[in-house]
Amino acid sequence: DEGYTAELRIPWSAFDAGQTPAGPPSAGDTWRLALYVLDARPEGQGGVGWSPPMVGDFHVPERFGRLVFTAR
Repeated sequence: DEGYTAELRIPWSAFDAGQTPAGPPSAGDTWRLALYVLDARPEGQGGVGWSPPMVGDFHVPERFGRLVFTAR
C-alpha cells in the first residue's frame, strides 16, 4: 500500500443543503473540501486526511482545503 487514489462523480441532485449549485463550476470557482480515510486494523484505528484540521474534530469547515476549478 502506497496511498489512495479516488475519482468522484457526484450528481448535482445529490446537493441538498438548500443551496444547490446552479450548474457546473466555472474556472476560478473555489469550493471547500475535506477528505478523510479512517482505517480499522487489528493494531488499532488510524486515519489520514487531506488538509487535516489539526484539532480533535475533523468537522471544522474553516480548516477544509480549497478546491480551485480550472478550464479544461
